[in-house]
Amino acid sequence: MVNAEESTKAGLSRLQDDARPTICSDSLELISNIAEVGLDEILQNEFLKDIPVISSLVSIYKIGNNIHNAHLLKKYACFLDEFNRDSFENGSWNKYKQYFEESNRKRDIEYLLILLERYIEEDKARRLAKIYEAYLDKEISWDDLRLFAETLDRFLPGDYEMLREKETFQTLRGRDAEVLLRLTGLGLLIEDIHRQQWDVVDTTLIFDDPDEIEKEERVYRRTEFGNRMVSILG
Repeated sequence: MVNAEESTKAGLSRLQDDARPTICSDSLELISNIAEVGLDEILQNEFLKDIPVISSLVSIYKIGNNIHNAHLLKKYACFLDEFNRDSFENGSWNKYKQYFEESNRKRDIEYLLILLERYIEEDKARRLAKIYEAYLDKEISWDDLRLFAETLDRFLPGDYEMLREKETFQTLRGRDAEVLLRLTGLGLLIEDIHRQQWDVVDTTLIFDDPDEIEKEERVYRRTEFGNRMVSILG
């Protein structure tokens, strides 16, 4: 007898097969704003259940009937909703559709599903759609897509909002400083060093007191990588 775990794995395998025809299908028009409705409505909506990938996700949820599968369903709905809205608004729908009709694109689908399952916040699913659109529009390479998507995965709530806020930041300590240091670690910001931290006195090299340096205001600015991230995610 097949257990729930094996059935879920089979459902996920079917999900990969269903994802490609869903992304390039006119049926995406039916799921506009799907991410704004509740889980119960998604499970009961007859139109949505006719869409292959949504049908597979609903099946996975019903098999496992747990929070993880429900969250996966919602995240995929967010991704499709954002992809759908943007592609129609920017007039790229036919180009995207041709891309998926030309070949299998299995690599794309598998990687996107792995990321969507890993992400915790639903807004990351929406932002992943924008990164993928940039790739389809040939603004970034496949390696770039992976870099942006993996960086997105490491954002904590509020990180991107701060990155997007402005190009240059001035701060001392506190929560903002922690976020700025984290963004610096991701290569999105760089610290500007405006003052000399040493001097020469009577041929002797004298370094400034580290404690005094620590008290001074720090200045951070966006790197080119950070600017590209903001440009893509908006």
